[in-house]
Amino acid sequence: MKEMNLKKILSARVVVNITRIYEHDCIELMTALKIGGASIFAITVENATDYPLVLNALKAAREHFRSEVLIGINNVPSVDVVQELAEAGAQFIMSLNSKNMMIHAAHDAGLVAISGVMTPNEIIAAHESGADIVHVYPAQWLGPAYFNYACKLLNHIPIMTSGGIDHNNTRLYMHAGVDVVVADECLYSKAQVEKREWYTISDTTRKFMDTIVHRK
Repeated sequence: MKEMNLKKILSARVVVNITRIYEHDCIELMTALKIGGASIFAITVENATDYPLVLNALKAAREHFRSEVLIGINNVPSVDVVQELAEAGAQFIMSLNSKNMMIHAAHDAGLVAISGVMTPNEIIAAHESGADIVHVYPAQWLGPAYFNYACKLLNHIPIMTSGGIDHNNTRLYMHAGVDVVVADECLYSKAQVEKREWYTISDTTRKFMDTIVHRK
């Protein structure tokens, strides 16, 4: 199952990050994004206070969507919660921790492990530790030229990036060799969710997904 989910992430090429939106609103937002063509979602843990809210949002979304979409958790705070997240329905985890323990915990739970790094040496270390995808960020600081260099040098390693991704620069990062981008604010805003502007979110997502260029 892990390998199948990894293939789905790499094929979709876009993970939509969801932050500070929980339970019913999270489901409605995912529905609008899904109508626009998104199929992989990461719910972000910002701090210890919102972890229970994220866990409940994950459970509700998994029950609602079943196998229609992939749902993971971003910024996983500790190895100790990985099994709990898997039991709640997570299919992948994204973590700032690229050490063996986090990656092995994800694999033991049957989850895709995505590790956050910045430098080429860190990319290699995370990959050698077993990370399925290496999340290199922030994109807005590093720029497409950095990825053009890193992705050519390390083209055997699946690379994800985030930070400042939008309609105008997605093609640049993908042409540079990035396999997966993480999108959030370019697709929706908290205000749009509060106003239930689902059609606008779907339309924006559709236009963004149309920019995706498959380089393989």
